[in-house]
Amino acid sequence: MMNTTTITACVLLSTIMLAGCASEVATSTTPPAATKAAERDLATMKASQLFDQRARAAASPQVRDQFIAVLAEKSVPDDVQGFECAVLQAMLISQRDDKPMDPMPLLTRSAALDGMQTKVGSELLDVLVNASPADLAPHADVVRALLATLSDGKASTAIIMKLDTLVDVARVALPEHEANAAHTAALACVKADIAKNSAMAAKLRDARSTETKGSKEAKDSAKKSARLELSNLGLRRILRRLESAAGRGELTGRTAPELHCEWVRNADGSTPWNQLSDLRGKIVVIDFWATWCGPCVASFPKMALLRARYPADKVAIVGVTSLQGRVAHRKRAPVKCPGDIQREQQETLLFMQDMGMTWTVAITKEDVFNKEFGVVGIPSLAVLDQDGNVVRAGLSASDEPSVRAVIDSLLAAEAAETKVR
Repeated sequence: MMNTTTITACVLLSTIMLAGCASEVATSTTPPAATKAAERDLATMKASQLFDQRARAAASPQVRDQFIAVLAEKSVPDDVQGFECAVLQAMLISQRDDKPMDPMPLLTRSAALDGMQTKVGSELLDVLVNASPADLAPHADVVRALLATLSDGKASTAIIMKLDTLVDVARVALPEHEANAAHTAALACVKADIAKNSAMAAKLRDARSTETKGSKEAKDSAKKSARLELSNLGLRRILRRLESAAGRGELTGRTAPELHCEWVRNADGSTPWNQLSDLRGKIVVIDFWATWCGPCVASFPKMALLRARYPADKVAIVGVTSLQGRVAHRKRAPVKCPGDIQREQQETLLFMQDMGMTWTVAITKEDVFNKEFGVVGIPSLAVLDQDGNVVRAGLSASDEPSVRAVIDSLLAAEAAETKVR
């Protein structure tokens, strides 16, 4: 069953990616004068505007370098704007160099606390969740201060919409009892905001009954009500994740939640294994995806690189999906097949072949938006160690360096253990 919020996110991301591709054609032969004009244009923008325009940076190396150059100047002031620009610059440099982003220098800035409460700055939470406890320990007070905004009612919208991630960071940076308290506070905050939005939306609906249909007042009320409902969609997504095993801190470091694989295939039609338990002894990368998800398809080149990088006897890569009642082919007509399981399986195999998928795909009984794995948006990656324990979850296929870092660490640990023996 497809989540409305996630579908919207996928559509938006697909649009951004398509826009980036179109821009690449336009900028690949950009003359020097136009380049300077583009830099001047970027120089007039605030951090939030540059963030909203970041799809342009993905258009070509030249455009990305323009962004980085402008952000280098804008990140000098040690204020909130400077912090936001420094975060965005670090993100783009990470993409350019194909290396994991190092967030620690950003946390030493005096504006880090205030900056992380902005839309741009809060993106740093997605990176901090991948940090080690040792690296985050010196910055634990920043995490505590962000959590304190929940109890005093001063949490920014940006922080509220990333509460699940903030709790994940707390589980890395803080003692267990503090992280559990943060989880409880986050749950209360999200539930309170959902209730508040619902009450306000109900009042607006009541008000509309007395307003003239088509009037400015009626239209304004409808817009406000729609914004509240949209906000609640996002909040309910966060609530679901906070209530999941992942959100409760019961996922990482424990045996992976069970997945019942009902169909497992390689692109050549072979069945390499039947259940994930058959893969014990290997590192397993699970990529939750669907054929209709634009960002999922856009991540295929990264997945192919991962498959090519690691030997199959050491690392298994599995694209996990569930029955969707349709297959959104890219190279042939899309197919709707609700209730026809065999047809959907056949079409999925054709999709794999058309798209050159070099990794195994499994259709599971569990929905692709797997609550126990904390999947609220796709694509979403989880990495299991050789014993079937979850090492990391919520990774992005587009962040290939971080995924590689997890795999390489597990392989190194295995090699060291073998050497000792």
